[in-house]
Amino acid sequence: MKPSRLSSVKICLLAGLFAVNTLMLGSIACDYKKDKITQIEELMKRKKPAYEVYGRNIEYLDFSKISEDSIPSKKVPLASDLEDYVNSKWNNPVIKDFKKFEQDFWEEALKLGYSADKLNGMGVKDSIKAVADIVASRFTYEEVDDEENWFNKKYGSHLPLEEYFHHKIGDCDKYRDAMITSFKIVQELNPGLKNIYLARQELGGVDGINHAWVAIVLPFDDKLVLSHVDPTFYDNNGEFEAVKDKSDAHVWVSNDAFKGFFYHTLNDYRHAYDLFKESASKTENENMLESLLKQTGFTVNMLACYEKATDEIEWVRQQYESKGFTESLDHILYYSYKAHLDAKSLEKAEFYKQRLFKERPNSYWIKQIVKGDKQP
Repeated sequence: MKPSRLSSVKICLLAGLFAVNTLMLGSIACDYKKDKITQIEELMKRKKPAYEVYGRNIEYLDFSKISEDSIPSKKVPLASDLEDYVNSKWNNPVIKDFKKFEQDFWEEALKLGYSADKLNGMGVKDSIKAVADIVASRFTYEEVDDEENWFNKKYGSHLPLEEYFHHKIGDCDKYRDAMITSFKIVQELNPGLKNIYLARQELGGVDGINHAWVAIVLPFDDKLVLSHVDPTFYDNNGEFEAVKDKSDAHVWVSNDAFKGFFYHTLNDYRHAYDLFKESASKTENENMLESLLKQTGFTVNMLACYEKATDEIEWVRQQYESKGFTESLDHILYYSYKAHLDAKSLEKAEFYKQRLFKERPNSYWIKQIVKGDKQP
């Protein structure tokens, strides 16, 4: 029996619909596959350490010079070790009662006219500045880590962050921690902030300074941008930008030392050493150079825990002593002793140990050596 003309039309329509659906499903499957490939590629990129992702392509920008238009709108995955640092307990302040902190945050924010709707619509730089305004308005600076301070006698010491924020009293690390935590509150509201990270000052900042401030991290596909701001200075003398290129500065940019500090913080001591060594050749300020060589010695001390680093520490010591530096000689001699000891170069290790005992008899490092010698 032949099919009727109407039946033929129905069959053709069904076949056409089947073909269209097949094409649509194929297209959807293809798009899904592309999305999955992109996700896998980004995941693989994220699993690489920072030096493989960014290398030396790390840029420092003053906060005022960051261009809002240049910030990627999409979320760029962080390198694996950088993500680990940003999410680590070390980088996240101790808070036991987050609701208490959040309540005080909004109390202060609303007092300054920063409603949730207003913060939700802000750009990156305005959001960061708003958070700094809120923290600076909330806190009055006090040396709360001083055991004799009135605050400690009244409320106790080593409290979780929300207690200092609630009582409106804090020193530099409380300002820093409050800014990092407050920014996370704003991030939850504002999808435009998904590619920005606030962290401790160690990400590029000069180590060994008895002060705390905030690093801003902006990841791009092919580079990393760092900027540093100081909420404590902002509250007390109005200076928000980090101080650059002085012996007591927040960050050393002109000699690229900030890159060495960045990789040292991520425990990539090999690349940190290489960068510090190059930075030393670019450093004319003698106070900066002495501090930089001391930091390089410390980096080599850490590197020696993982690989032989006797050549590296010899370079540091020779540079330090050839310049006639003396302030941190005990550190350099100890690092020399330790690097040779770790490398089983016992004769050299003993030589630097004896120099340390003779030339710096009151050094803290002698106590560490004696303590180590007494251990079984």
